[in-house]
Amino acid sequence: ENEVDIVARTSGPVTEILTEEGRTVRKGQLLARIDEREPMNKAAIARVTRDEAQLAFDRTRTSWNEGLVSQEAFDGAGSKLAAAQAQLESAEIQLAYTEIRAPFDALVVTRDIKLAQFVTPGNRLFRISDFTPLLCRVEVPEKDLPRVQVGQTAHLEVEAYPDERFPAVVARLRPTVDRQVHDRAPNSE
Repeated sequence: ENEVDIVARTSGPVTEILTEEGRTVRKGQLLARIDEREPMNKAAIARVTRDEAQLAFDRTRTSWNEGLVSQEAFDGAGSKLAAAQAQLESAEIQLAYTEIRAPFDALVVTRDIKLAQFVTPGNRLFRISDFTPLLCRVEVPEKDLPRVQVGQTAHLEVEAYPDERFPAVVARLRPTVDRQVHDRAPNSE
């Protein structure tokens, strides 16, 4: 039920790949890393700017408390501090985007990146799927729909394992009928 394409949210070359197709990953597990040097430098610069704005605000507040600066100067220093803090938070978010992490426990279905490949925001990096429970969409002819109910047990047979029957339970029913399924359904029960 949970399947997602994990996409890049920043640009840069892939510097590390820590998982492969077919491997199970845990929520929060690091899957890959995009070059972090530029975002790290931007975060460091933003931190210095925020620290300078904090010092300026503290000095202005002291002077304002002593009646030496205007309300306008005090408000301006507060605004500069707030802007510097927001820039730091934005830079830290961009830095965090260099670490590609699993959003939930899953199986890596595809790995779409290579080491040193340059990625940009929106590039698919991995597709992961949580197969617990494994959902199988089954089309039922309209004439058989009254015989199917949520919670009903069933079994599935698949071509890949011709001698096995897999236990199943009807989890939900689509409230509409697909006319194409009706037209192509076999005439057996």
